[in-house]
Parts: sequence; C-alpha cells; structure tokens
Amino acid sequence: MQAKNYLDGFVQTYFTFPEDEKEQETAVKDINAYFVQNLPVISQGIQRTPSKFEGAVMMSLTDNEATYKVTYSAGEVTTKEVKKGKDTTKQNVVKYHDETTLFTIPYQKVGSAYYISDEPYFSSVPDLQATENQVPTKTWSDSGKTSDSVKKDLDKFTKSLFTAYTTDGDTLKLISRGLSLNKGQEFKSLDQATYESKGDNKYHAVVQITMKNALGTHVENYQFTIEKQKQSYFATDFKHTLPEGKKE
Repeated sequence: MQAKNYLDGFVQTYFTFPEDEKEQETAVKDINAYFVQNLPVISQGIQRTPSKFEGAVMMSLTDNEATYKVTYSAGEVTTKEVKKGKDTTKQNVVKYHDETTLFTIPYQKVGSAYYISDEPYFSSVPDLQATENQVPTKTWSDSGKTSDSVKKDLDKFTKSLFTAYTTDGDTLKLISRGLSLNKGQEFKSLDQATYESKGDNKYHAVVQITMKNALGTHVENYQFTIEKQKQSYFATDFKHTLPEGKKE
C-alpha cells in the first residue's frame, strides 16, 4: 500500500505539466525529486509539451516495477500572430486531446522509503476485449425432459425461491442453501427455466429471471440443484451462469 501511494503521486506529478514556462521549471524539479540522483541522459531531444493528468489505474505491481494505465490530456502547442496596436507579437496556443497509455515505472525501496530508480517507459494499451472465437457459447440445456406437471411445480417453487431471496430471509433459509437475503433488488419474473432430472428426486435447474433495482430492470442467469423433500423442494449449489454449449 505504501509503494502504491508513493507511485500514485509520481504518476500524477509526471503527467501534470503546465503551460507557463516558470511553472514548467517547478514541475521539472518536482519530477526529478522522485529520482533523487540525476540519471545519465545522452539524448538531446527531450522536450515536454503541456499535459493534464486525468486519471490512472494500477495494472501490476512487483517489488521493483509498477505499470499504470494512464489517461491524460496532451497539449499541442502552435503559435499565432496577435496584433497589439501597431505591433504584432507571437502567442502560443495550446490545444488538448485525450490520450491513454501504459506507463511502467522502475522503482526501489530503501529502508521505509522509495525512489524512482530508472527512466519510466511507455507502451500501448492492449485490447482487453475477447473476440467471438475465443469465448465459449452459452446455451440453454435442451435435456430438460420433465413432464408438464413437474415443470409447473418446479416453476412455482423457483418463483417462490427468488421472491424469498429478495423479501424474506427466514423463508429463504428453509428452502435453500447458498443464497443470502438481497433486499436491494425486487424479483419481477421467471422468464425461462429448464429442469433436467438427475434421479433420486433431484433436478438440475437452468433459469433466467428479471430483477429490478434503482437502475431499472436487468436479467440474471442461474444454475442450481433442486431436491424434492416430502411435499416440498430445497435448492442448493447456485451458480450465476448459463451452461456452456457447442459452437455451430
């Protein structure tokens, strides 16, 4: 936690670079203070443009390196001529545009303190969105061959189960194990349900329900086991997911 707090400060300082030249001098001193020593720099091409820190998320942290996903506004400096009376002067104009980058920081710990141990470096942000051919297909079980009368009873139980889930913790404990009372939501409807017999009065249920909260209504998927006990049912082994199927 201490390392993160220290590195968070460095990231914000590094990406905050003002337009005013005197303020830039102060900003450079603030950045260099994190390094403690002056690192060898051969290049003569270092030049900072104005930038505004927007936000950062730490992506990884090891004992000597941290990587952040940083969003910042980068300034593009142009000059324009401005007339003042009979005279014409040049004035810098800065236009900002948003950028996102991965920013990796080498650092070291000495005692209870930290310092930036080498030049940070940038890399492009990878696309974290999986493609269609990388993910398994979600499907409904097509093996729910229960009779109409059994399905009617199981549907009735499932509706009472999710009603209790959002309204009555005492009843919920009597008919299930694995769900906790959730009064922040309201059960609206049972939209789809299949029940596959597993023998010994047990069924594998795959259901989709509609729930309502302050954001509106949304869909939730569940798999669970229903066991008949005398004249009632009991539900266990809840999973918030549909089963995986085969791609066509």
